[in-house]
Amino acid sequence: MTDINTLTDKFLRAYFSQQPDDATYFGYPGFDDCLPDYSPDKINETIACFEEIITEIENLNPTDKDEIIDCDLLKRKCQVSLFRFKSERHHIINPSRYVDTVSSSLFSIMTAAHYSDKEKIHLICGRLKNLPRFLAQAKETLKKPVKLWTDIASKEIDGVGLYLKDSILPFLKENQVVGADQLIELAKDSIYDFSVFLSNISDCRTEFAIGKDNFEFLLSTFHGIDKSAEEIRQIGFDKIDEISSLLNEQAEKIDDTKSWQELIQILKENHPTEDNLVESYQKKVEELKQFLIDNEIVSIPKEETLSIIETPKFFQESIPFAAYSAPKMFTDDGQGLFFVSPANGSKDLLKEHCFAAFPLTALHEAYPGHHLHFSHQRSIASPMRKAYDLSSYYEGWTLYCEEMMYRVGFYDDAMRLYQLKDALWRAARIVVDVSMQAYGMTDEEAAQFLVDNAKLSNQGARVDVNWYTQSPSVPMSYLIGMLEVDQIRKDYQRKGKSLKEFHDNFLKTGAIPLNHVRNILIQEG
Repeated sequence: MTDINTLTDKFLRAYFSQQPDDATYFGYPGFDDCLPDYSPDKINETIACFEEIITEIENLNPTDKDEIIDCDLLKRKCQVSLFRFKSERHHIINPSRYVDTVSSSLFSIMTAAHYSDKEKIHLICGRLKNLPRFLAQAKETLKKPVKLWTDIASKEIDGVGLYLKDSILPFLKENQVVGADQLIELAKDSIYDFSVFLSNISDCRTEFAIGKDNFEFLLSTFHGIDKSAEEIRQIGFDKIDEISSLLNEQAEKIDDTKSWQELIQILKENHPTEDNLVESYQKKVEELKQFLIDNEIVSIPKEETLSIIETPKFFQESIPFAAYSAPKMFTDDGQGLFFVSPANGSKDLLKEHCFAAFPLTALHEAYPGHHLHFSHQRSIASPMRKAYDLSSYYEGWTLYCEEMMYRVGFYDDAMRLYQLKDALWRAARIVVDVSMQAYGMTDEEAAQFLVDNAKLSNQGARVDVNWYTQSPSVPMSYLIGMLEVDQIRKDYQRKGKSLKEFHDNFLKTGAIPLNHVRNILIQEG
């Protein structure tokens, strides 16, 4: 008899068979030596499977409240996956997607704590052998790609070759893999050939936006948000005004002779050196974790571990400051990775890691932000809730954490000023995200909007916009999600519950649409 668990397994097998790099990210077994297959036959097979699952879900009649939610999540996941193939079509128009897949698929194996070196060698060699086929298929599949994304891919691809030479090859040689040099050379030849292919593309499209209708599809179907694109954008404009006022008040509190913009520039001059940047983050993360424990703010799972490392070169074009990679959902590997991007001699980028700012980044990415959230999500029994990865939940949670940590007394005045400055950046992201995807704003206009309204550096704004263009509805998720998380918190605490109770119960739900979270914690809790 078909039930939700059977359909979830069917979906996960089909999805990860199509996207084996995602299987590695989630720790789903069986696909770690493969690379994606974007042939028309495979795409059609996957589409047919997702459409069949949707029909089967509609024939179920679950009565258990958890099963009802899981059915809804699975249907949404299928619908959004179909959207990715049929409407967004990154496999056809985005060369950067192929470059990122090559680098991340190898890196995720190299950093997987649940594999022995022997297992890693087998899987890495499998992916390296698949690499020429994958990039040859990319040349056949890409049709009139987006120029911006082609340019990004061209900049990123050299870093992939360096990663093969500087990291993968030494690892294989240390483990005495026969034919390692030839395997790497074949992979590098394929990468070079793809680089030449990219440089010779003359027929590119300038348009990257998905359009208003598609953006609103993501709002309603993926995020579960019952608002129009224009309503979301207006929230961004309103929050820009509101947060700007708070910034002016905070600046006056610190020094009434200077504007907040002037104070930010002064604060930016006080930063760690590039040589001790990662060490500075490590110390702050340890301090944050202890603060949460001492003040009984949220529970910390015993199984979690966090490694703080320098961002690999092939990711630095898309990650200007810092980022996080979650522990594996379907294995016993509880290790998260916190990437810190070096300034590479850029004074502007190093200033973004100033002492008033980098603790905010540390709590956003580590404790109580992303790492803590995903460490809790791993313990959820439902496979669907393990696999559902909604940005308005997980980015909303982290931005909520930034404000919450101010309320519980973690910040000094300088950090509060910087936190408000970053909140302004997230408000500007709402406007930029919606405007680019639904209302025709160009990427150049978007970068300038961030410089003018969020006071980002020119270089930082440019790199930030690069990923905005490829991830519609994700940039707006931070502040839109945070507002709903905080409202759920207020409603929950009206029942007389503690802050720690709210945090612990919130993190037990998984990264699912916040309307479901509200129902679980408020209506049913």
